Amino acid sequence: MTLKFSAGFGAGSGSTIADDSGGGHPLTVASGSYTAGGHTGSGFQNTGGTASTGASGTVGAITGTTCTVMAWVKPSALPTNGVHLICGAMQSNGSTDFALYTQRGDFSTHNVLQGNARLGGGLVAANGSALTVGTWAHVALTFDGSNLKLWLNGSTVATVANAGTLNNNATFYVAGMASAGTGAVTVDDVRYYDSNESANITTLMNTPVGVQSSGCKIFNGTSWIDSGMPQIYSGSAWVTAAKGRVL
Repeated sequence: MTLKFSAGFGAGSGSTIADDSGGGHPLTVASGSYTAGGHTGSGFQNTGGTASTGASGTVGAITGTTCTVMAWVKPSALPTNGVHLICGAMQSNGSTDFALYTQRGDFSTHNVLQGNARLGGGLVAANGSALTVGTWAHVALTFDGSNLKLWLNGSTVATVANAGTLNNNATFYVAGMASAGTGAVTVDDVRYYDSNESANITTLMNTPVGVQSSGCKIFNGTSWIDSGMPQIYSGSAWVTAAKGRVL
């Protein structure tokens, strides 16, 4: 299992989004901004604009036949036939490789939660039900080499049997579109793996992504990494750790 990229948006401001996985692959913000109203602490929002890319950057490419992407998301708009990217691997021309959408009005079932994977060169869709404007939901997409699964709040909502090889793509986008569409979403706790994390969805859903910096250690859902300030997660917010506190 390799965590290719994760973001807890702990910086709270700036033109880049840190890679909290320790991989050293930050994203550059093209449109959208940090917000204090994340799921736990800060998040990232993109509330408008056509053909907006949100934030993007080069991360470690998926080279095998398994993959997982997940995030907390709160849609601020779900217009008819809208196209709203939550996060995922995308090509520079806007084609999807492995990604989650609050809705896709241009592919498969319209206006519902959708996960897409390019398998063997063809795009496959797993469709859920409609999300609710203004309500946080945890969403995930997993592929185990044979089945594409879409998850909502820790439960499987769609399974599509389709064996195939994942498209090798190292470009990752958050809260935007590389083609026509609007990015009316707020996201938090984004994770991207080159493994099938179906068995760990609930644990990861309930474990905020840690802040990578210097100081003491914090658990990011898969491993212990450096924490800034130092800080710990109290169960509802990031707080400064008292001297000598054991994590």
